[in-house]
Amino acid sequence: MNRFLSGVVPVLLLSTSACAQTREVRQDRRDLAQDHRELRQDRGETRDDRRDRAEAATLLRRYDAAMARRDVGALAALDAEALREMDAELAESHRESARDAAETARASGEVARSGHERNTTAGPLARADDRRDLRDDRRDRRDDVRDARAERGDRAHVRAIRADFAALSGQMNPGSVHRKRTLLADFLARAGNELATDGAERREDHREVREDRREKREDLR
Repeated sequence: MNRFLSGVVPVLLLSTSACAQTREVRQDRRDLAQDHRELRQDRGETRDDRRDRAEAATLLRRYDAAMARRDVGALAALDAEALREMDAELAESHRESARDAAETARASGEVARSGHERNTTAGPLARADDRRDLRDDRRDRRDDVRDARAERGDRAHVRAIRADFAALSGQMNPGSVHRKRTLLADFLARAGNELATDGAERREDHREVREDRREKREDLR
């Protein structure tokens, strides 16, 4: 009986280890698929932000031209157009915040999984890999939390610009017109800042792809 058990136990341990490895590899594949979805979203957001910056720049040029002509009718029409652009930007920001929240939740899940792997893995080499994976996942979660905070800050900025612009909309005295022009320049400047942020997020997501590929290679060993 003891000889039978001594033969069965190693087989069970090997089977359990193989099942755990299979689960980890499947999770690695899911993580990589999600990484590539986020990269596609990054590219889409960059296209949208480039379009938004071009539209804001065009709006400011048209406003300057209308100011130079003292064209009150054109200025009134541009007031309404500016508010529509700001409303569209706020709606887009809300959608991006929803994606940021989902990414942060996924990052928290990866931190939890990495912590579990670190606590249950045997062998010094595997434990060292798991400590590095946990450190990387915690950094990725910090990045996602920071990105979400930056998006909320940008939305608050746009909301403040819109509120000030709406309060002056339709007013054509020189002080109001020049103040609105300043607000439009501010709106254009933050569009440029959005593009810079997009570039940083793309670099972070490319790094996550590299890390998840490395994890997959480690789990296949």
